[in-house]
Amino acid sequence: MRLKKIAFLLSAIAVAVTGAVAPQANAVRGGHDVSPDDKKAQNIVIIGGCTGTVISPHWVLAAKHCFREGKHPMPITAGIDKKGGRKGSQETFYAPSGDISLVRMSMYSAFDFASYPQLASESPQAGQTGTFYGWDNRAHNYLQQSTAEVQGSYQDGSYSNGKMFVVHHQDGAYSKPGDSGGPLFIDGKLAGVASAISGNGVPLNLADIAAQKEWIAEKLATTGDTANF
Repeated sequence: MRLKKIAFLLSAIAVAVTGAVAPQANAVRGGHDVSPDDKKAQNIVIIGGCTGTVISPHWVLAAKHCFREGKHPMPITAGIDKKGGRKGSQETFYAPSGDISLVRMSMYSAFDFASYPQLASESPQAGQTGTFYGWDNRAHNYLQQSTAEVQGSYQDGSYSNGKMFVVHHQDGAYSKPGDSGGPLFIDGKLAGVASAISGNGVPLNLADIAAQKEWIAEKLATTGDTANF
């Protein structure tokens, strides 16, 4: 996911912002197809050329840099094989800080998944491993996943000092455009959304979901939905 807003160069733990680029997210290269019975994968969608996660009937969690804020309807494609149907969004909201957005569905396009993912209420710690999911809406016809390990965290001044963390793919995979907004699950909980990569796509920067849990819960409540923290 070579983001068109921010590019990062990382050392093992330090992260330095190197410049502005343009956003756009191609999926996990070198990863592997998700299992058809992977319950977490069922809620992952393609939205506006990026990856997003349906966290309640009326809301998709994604990256801020992927979309404009406000009422700009976008098509959403569901299904781990892109065959789960298409729906339409109504409005995009930006989190107060961090590369996080929430996309509200139109009143006629609510989702009816059997379940919705649990969201992490605590920030990830270095050494934890999880599963990352991302779409390549050009090369892949099947949702991809990889295993990733948390390296450390930092504050991102480009997104109002939003809390971020860095992971390294552990199975030879690397991220490319299309992964933006893709979720990382740690211990079964959605912990972050993909934001930026370094040049080779191995260090992947994610926005910390736990840092915006109050805002997420507040937004979901406006449509009668409950955030699963």
